[in-house]
Parts: sequence; structure tokens; C-alpha cells
Amino acid sequence: MDYLKMLAGCVASGLLISCAAGAAVNEYGGYDIAGGAGIVERPYAQVRGWNVFVGFDGSRPAYCAAETGVGNDRWRLGFDGGQWQMAIPYAPNGPQSDWSSDWTLDGDTRPISGVAVDGWTIAWLGAPERDRVAQGNYMIMDIGHASVDRQLHGTAAVVTKIEECQQRMGVVYSDPEFTQSGSAAAPVSDCPDDGPRLPGSGICQGRAVNYMSRYPEAPPAATYQGQNCQWVLRESELPSMPDERSYLLYFAAQCGGQTAGLDYGANNHYAELTTISSAYGIPPRVVAEFYQSHGEGARNILQRAKERANNPAEMAGCSVVMESTDPLKYQVDNVPHAQSQAMAANGPRAACGPRGLDQDSGNFWTVINDQVWYIMPSHEIYEDIYTPSLTVLTPDGQGGYVAAGF
Repeated sequence: MDYLKMLAGCVASGLLISCAAGAAVNEYGGYDIAGGAGIVERPYAQVRGWNVFVGFDGSRPAYCAAETGVGNDRWRLGFDGGQWQMAIPYAPNGPQSDWSSDWTLDGDTRPISGVAVDGWTIAWLGAPERDRVAQGNYMIMDIGHASVDRQLHGTAAVVTKIEECQQRMGVVYSDPEFTQSGSAAAPVSDCPDDGPRLPGSGICQGRAVNYMSRYPEAPPAATYQGQNCQWVLRESELPSMPDERSYLLYFAAQCGGQTAGLDYGANNHYAELTTISSAYGIPPRVVAEFYQSHGEGARNILQRAKERANNPAEMAGCSVVMESTDPLKYQVDNVPHAQSQAMAANGPRAACGPRGLDQDSGNFWTVINDQVWYIMPSHEIYEDIYTPSLTVLTPDGQGGYVAAGF
């Protein structure tokens, strides 16, 4: 009873993800991780470029799954308490059919089977196949006349996170004989509004806005392709922070069934936040970079700007200049701020290299806790992330969190 089915027609909708048509309970008495009629998906966590979520059938947690990639490069891994599944957004054999073929992972070819349903191919994974995916690097799956390939980035981490989700949310295998008339009781909420807690910090979702640095004063840019847009609260892990239990809160755009999201990535001397999903179909882009300031605060900004300079000569005469105090913004410039503003009357200025002043971009430096951040707001009319809302949560030593923004 190893079956797998990938996402078919599921679309992210901010704090909720709604899925398109399909049976909630499949012929095996379990749940396809592609969702279906009556299934509502709620975000659980983000890890290594994957969005992890819980699928609910009414009040019952039906499965935990994760998705990565965009467009036709998407794919999912998931578990319904009885069966691990993998799903690819390609199915050649009509609305639904059994499917079997070859599966090559890191040069090792083996048979695999599952179902093709609603434009997706679902492969059934036993524990050995799941472990191969977790430990592998690259796979090719033959589906009909097509060979579909995927890079296996972050799969070990996401398998662990799915297992954690399954245990925490109480996902158990459905009744294959359909002998139980009721669904599992929903976990009792201890939040004042009876709502859920954020999966990482554990803060009540309805209270999380109390931690935010700033709130949007207007909805996202008008409407997009006829879909009404709104801001929704999201949470991401910040493993680069000194305490492993630090998190980032932010407002992301949600238009219809698409919701923007951020992913953390580390480089040699800095970390960055990149959009991994867009409410507007905008390609991924870096929203912020951040560096440890080692207690120097804003004094560390000039050093970081010099590290990113293409030519040391372009940093001659440059210093850190305060642009505003609320919100807290700095620029790296070779003239005082007042003089720079006067010179801008003749056109936007740029100075001091790629992380220096760029009046065309709106980019700026700020300080959050013991880090300096380089913020890069969107240049588009449509903005996926409300950058003023970026808020870092760090433990307060008493079981709660302290919030810091700019």
C-alpha cells in the first residue's frame, strides 16, 4: 500500500492553502498529498527552500507535505501517517490511471509505481525509497514518453521536518475500511481567539501582529489578474541568529490562491532572504542581506559595504550616513546627507559601490539586534514582501520572545 501523488491544482493562499478538485480520501482509505475537495492546507514551516504544510480534512490533520520549485518544476514529498508519497506535476494518461515506470536516482535505476491523477503523477515510496530521496542528489523519473528530472536539494532536512509535523499535528493513517464515522478531534487551542499557534515560535497567530515593527497602511497594489490581494502574516526560521530559536515575522502579499514567501540562505560572510514564491508571478529575488556586526552596530556597515565593493577606489571618502531615525535607515555615501539630498535635485545619485547609496533603488542599511541588514525593497508596482514589517524574534529567557525591527 505504498502510493504517492503529487500536488495537482493546489494553490497557496497565505495562511491557508486551498486545493482544487479531487477526492479527499483515496481508494486506499488514505489521503493524496496533492489535496482535494474538502482539504484545507495550513503552513507549518519553511526549511531549505521547501514550504511545509498540514492538510486538514475538516478538523482532522490528514497529511503533512512539503513543496519546492516553481511552475512545472514543482514537486512534493509528504506522508499521511501510513504512506510516503512523491508528486510530479505531469501525468499523461487522462484523469486517473495506475502508473509504473523506471526511477533513476544518482545512477541507480529501479522500478517505481503509483497513480496518475488530475495532471499529476504520484509515486508510492516505502521507507527505503524515502531514505534514498533524503540522501540522494539527483533523480530522473520516466512518465509516459517524458523523462522528468529533479535536483534533490534539502531533502534530508525536509523529510525530518515532515516527520516532526506528522508527530506534532497527530497525523495518523485514515481508516482503510471506512468503519469509523467520525474524524479525529481537533487539537484544543489555548490561544485567546482559539486560533492556531505559529509552528516555529509557538506564538498565537492572532497575537503575532503585536510583535510586528510596522503594519501595512494599505493592501498590496490594487488587484492582480482579477484577484483581490491582501497582506498575510508569515513566519520563517533564522538559523543564522546566535540563538537557534530565532524567527522572522513579516507581511507577505496574497492574491487569490498565491502567497509570497521568503527563504533563508547562507553565504561565506553573510546570509540573505530570497523570495521563493510570489503572489504576482515575479521571479525570485533577494529582499535582504544581513551580517554579524560583532557589537559594532552601525559602525560595521562601512566594513560590509567595502567587502562588497568591486574596486577599493570607489570607496574613497565614503562613510556611514544616517538617512532617518524612524524607521532607522543608513546609507554609505561620500557626502553628508543634506548635501546628497540637494544634489539629488539634478537627478538620482549613486556612490560608494554596489552597497553604497543608490537613490534609484530605495535600498538602505539598518541595524537589528547585533546584525547589520541591507534592505532591498521591490522596484515593481507589485510588492510581494512588505519590507518595513521584517521583525526578528529572539528568546527572552523566560519562555517568550523579544521583537526587534527597524
